[in-house]
Amino acid sequence: VGVLSNINDTIRHIARVRRDIRERTDWLVLANSVDTIRKAKAENHLAVSFNFQDTLPFSNALDMVQIYYDLGVRQAGLAYNLRNLVGDGCAEKNDAGLSNFGREVVQEMHRVGMLVDGSHVGYRTTMETMEAGGGPFIFSHSNPFAVHPHYRNIKDDQIKACVATGGLVGINGVGAFVGDVNAP
Repeated sequence: VGVLSNINDTIRHIARVRRDIRERTDWLVLANSVDTIRKAKAENHLAVSFNFQDTLPFSNALDMVQIYYDLGVRQAGLAYNLRNLVGDGCAEKNDAGLSNFGREVVQEMHRVGMLVDGSHVGYRTTMETMEAGGGPFIFSHSNPFAVHPHYRNIKDDQIKACVATGGLVGINGVGAFVGDVNAP
């Protein structure tokens, strides 16, 4: 669907997908908890959740974190390559780090139990977020910079800091990020 950047469009999209899930209960379930996921697996169903690659849908309204969590959003990336109200993305020339509003957003995400994702996020922004603490931090789809030096990949100290939060690093197979544009 692309990056949804306003509250109205995002709520409408979530409502549409939730309706689709309700209409397919024979094989789909909304993953609101680990127990729901385990139950879905035991019943051979697919558990799905909502995840944002950017905090743009929060707009400048901190209260939207709780609203989106209540609607099923369980993970959000802080920025998608470029600067936003929360912090800088990995494609910014000057990584200014986490904003004051960003610190509040991260605290609120931790409070409600929403995973904070650093994929597509600037180095300094991720490090400041992890240093602030509060809960697990993840890189849902990032690759090691040491394997292939691409601005989108993460450095060893980011990986170690992520693990120290109790988080994890998921990798991806996009050719440009692994050094082989023809990778399958």
